[in-house]
Amino acid sequence: MVSRKKLKGKARKKAAKTEAAAAGERDLALSLPTQIRRPRECTHGWDVTEYPVDHDCHKFIKEVVRIFDECKVSGGIIAGLAVDKALSFTRDIFPDVWNNSACLEWISSAFVTLGTDAIINKAFFFCAAAMGFSEHLNQYVACHHMGSQPLMYVAKIIDLIWAEERRAISYLKKRIPCKCLNEKYKAVKS
Repeated sequence: MVSRKKLKGKARKKAAKTEAAAAGERDLALSLPTQIRRPRECTHGWDVTEYPVDHDCHKFIKEVVRIFDECKVSGGIIAGLAVDKALSFTRDIFPDVWNNSACLEWISSAFVTLGTDAIINKAFFFCAAAMGFSEHLNQYVACHHMGSQPLMYVAKIIDLIWAEERRAISYLKKRIPCKCLNEKYKAVKS
């Protein structure tokens, strides 16, 4: 039988974790470009609470979003330059994150979520940049950390940055467990 004291402690820890997650959501939402800010009903499979709010992973995401916002101009070439600039900047500032495959996978999932929110809100520049960045992180982990592929396939990253709406929706729909893109997918498929 579990004591009342233990139950109260567990409840207190759970409440603190929920409060920290809500604070992280608010902080991240404030750093997003205005066209994709919205109350988050769904995280599209991204576990925001996996790392504390003050962890370098959250700072990494905020810096990349800031760079994307600075570079925001419609067009694939500018999205590609934004991804390149974000990669260069974060490698210098966050070397510990780049050496941790779990952090990179979590950040990649975050950018799939942000890309999904962007495509829902018709922010195509941010969606293209988020998809390209997420795919680069996935391939970096596969190539440099896991060794499951010999080289990074840059053509796929470029293809995602230049993707039209149908390709973007298809790519994102395959990577999220929720049904948030089902209506958009049906609309572009027909």
